[in-house]
Amino acid sequence: MDGHFKQPPEMDFSHEDNLSEKWKRWKQTMSLYLEVAMSEKTEKEQCRAVLYVIGLDGREIYNTFNFGEHEADKLPVLLKKFEDYCIPKKNVTVIRHHLKLIAKNCEFEHLKDGLIRDRIVCGTNSSRVKERLLREDGLTLDKAVGICRADEESRKQMKTLNEEEQVHALRRKTQNQRNNRNEGYAKIGPSRRDHEKRGSSFSCGKCGTTHEKRNCPAYGAVNRKTEIKENACFTSFKLQGKTVQFKIDTGAQVNILPLSIYKKLSNVKLSKTSTSLTSYSGDKLKVIGKCSLYLKDKNCEFFVTDTNQSPLLGFKASNELGLIHVIMTVQADVDDPVKSFPKVFTGLGCLEKPYHIKIDSSVNP
Repeated sequence: MDGHFKQPPEMDFSHEDNLSEKWKRWKQTMSLYLEVAMSEKTEKEQCRAVLYVIGLDGREIYNTFNFGEHEADKLPVLLKKFEDYCIPKKNVTVIRHHLKLIAKNCEFEHLKDGLIRDRIVCGTNSSRVKERLLREDGLTLDKAVGICRADEESRKQMKTLNEEEQVHALRRKTQNQRNNRNEGYAKIGPSRRDHEKRGSSFSCGKCGTTHEKRNCPAYGAVNRKTEIKENACFTSFKLQGKTVQFKIDTGAQVNILPLSIYKKLSNVKLSKTSTSLTSYSGDKLKVIGKCSLYLKDKNCEFFVTDTNQSPLLGFKASNELGLIHVIMTVQADVDDPVKSFPKVFTGLGCLEKPYHIKIDSSVNP
């Protein structure tokens, strides 16, 4: 390899959740290296360079691949094999990789793929997938893996379609709240009409009034801090040079940072905490710990949770950062109108002239 150019790092196959992104970055770096440092080398030599640079874990994965004649020396085919492994990273692919590594030491020889296929058919916990695999004529290992992948993807999509809307409002669970968790909720009446009425109106956290859904007077207003319209209360801050979007929730008592974003930060100490957090729907959140982050010039405490929701700024932090303003109640002197208009507030009052009311005799009273 050309010593004038820095060799790319080994591919990191750990942390399966973001393996696809790591592969995209590594492939781009390796492709640039092959272009500038090994453009005069043969395709076979470039393939060997890829296998050398990719590291020990990558070579173990390579040993489980099946190639046609002379395909192992073709760079596009080699990269495509690794890409299929990494994008998307499915559980079936991981199992297949580990099974093949184990099977290599069992001297199955040409029976290896068939035995792994049978293990998939017998070991799947889905009766629907097992029935489909048994119906398939001439079932091969690749067909079995494809059927399992398709079923896994369809279940994932169905789960997404059936997911309920996330509730981002949070509160601390104190002993008093646990003992009085039902306070503040409307009693369930026997009437269906009452149930429908209760469901159509609610206390709005945006404008502070009670109204029907999609009838908020604040709907469509522009937040001057975030410049975002139509009730989308979000704002952005930079964390270690990276722009992160936060949701503003004045009903939340704490700040929330998802674990996925915390992992992207460096040198941020995570402290243990015994605080229990629940949403207003009563769902308990998995709290990993708490940390301190500087937003602008304010030191804000965040609870790190294992959730997929947006980072959240509670009432206290939103107020300290100037994202919201508390409007104080204006005290008016109730005696002023009484003194200014004494006749209006004296006695029952009467009309100055007689007034004749016409009644429709055809209408029943």
